[in-house]
Amino acid sequence: MTGIRRGSSFADTSKLESLRKQASTVHFEENGPEEARKNDLARKRHHSLLLTHFVSTLFHLISSVLLYLSWNSADVTCGETSVFLTNLQAVLIGIYGLTIVVKVFILIKHFFHLRFPAKYITVILSLIAGKQFVLAVICEVFLEASTMVPRTGCRGIRGTLPVLGSRIFYLLSIVINAFFFAVAAKLHPAEE
Repeated sequence: MTGIRRGSSFADTSKLESLRKQASTVHFEENGPEEARKNDLARKRHHSLLLTHFVSTLFHLISSVLLYLSWNSADVTCGETSVFLTNLQAVLIGIYGLTIVVKVFILIKHFFHLRFPAKYITVILSLIAGKQFVLAVICEVFLEASTMVPRTGCRGIRGTLPVLGSRIFYLLSIVINAFFFAVAAKLHPAEE
């Protein structure tokens, strides 16, 4: 004798299966319409932040390609300095390209398959914005160091279009990614 009587709720497998399904899913209970509205607004903020940061990374990639082409065309006039800065832009294209691939995967997964919690979105955006911020600072330092004392005797390189375009791109990248990092840090995961 097992101790379970016929007709008891323990012997009913459909109830057991229903309890198992309830335990495997998580339900968020909302205390009222005000809390539901706050949760909906928090979700929308995180979704728009995710999309906006994707667009920003896409513009970073496009700008890097354009700067690569401008440095590649300046190779004839400024020699080693242009080659170094062209290679720097090529590395950035690779990094931004990889970031775009990762972000496309995240967006597809998030909007079509499995929604990421706000905590994951915040962490992902903070990491990518921080990485792009550090990259922009490093590239700006390399740009200034390599154009202050050009090795090839190209004195006028500091005033050329590729240098000005690169400088503007790096400085805007610093500001934009600092903004995204601050916004991602401000949107607490507890809001969703």
